[in-house]
Amino acid sequence: MVVALIIHTIGGLMSAARDASKQAAAQTTTPTTDAVSPCTSANVTAYVTPDAATIKPGWKLTNAVKLEIKGAGKGACSLSSAPKRLGLRVSHGSDVVYDSTRSGCYDKEATGKKLLLGRDIDWETQFVWDAHVHDDSCSPSEPAEPGVYALTVVLDGKPIGQPAQVTIEGEGNEKPRDKTH
Repeated sequence: MVVALIIHTIGGLMSAARDASKQAAAQTTTPTTDAVSPCTSANVTAYVTPDAATIKPGWKLTNAVKLEIKGAGKGACSLSSAPKRLGLRVSHGSDVVYDSTRSGCYDKEATGKKLLLGRDIDWETQFVWDAHVHDDSCSPSEPAEPGVYALTVVLDGKPIGQPAQVTIEGEGNEKPRDKTH
């Protein structure tokens, strides 16, 4: 009789636990106000620092990039660093001579990383430009002509942050650099 009472009590407790679990799973949760929103060109800024202020035509230029959220509140946001979304655009006057987000400029299977930006949370990376003019399919043609070029980070096709500048000097008949200095 005692054994039957214990089995009956355990069965009742297990049934009550199953019911409570089902009830909890059926309840919907209310999103919190701390949810992370997507980063856009409106809430992110970028800083570009080329490894040289002056180069020769056809020289490789490595550009350090730092992304951070902007605004006084600095609520968190997230974005994908996929190369079709986030990249470097190089312009000479109104002409775009290179854009790493163009189809053909990146590996189509590259997915990038999921980034979280917020107060005291930034992200640093590098973008390289070979100082050549690239066509719409991203094939390099001739070395970029001497002049001043703007280096701008783009997110979903829109510029973020202030562009940096690099000056190309010379005729381009010197041996291109193959590494950063």
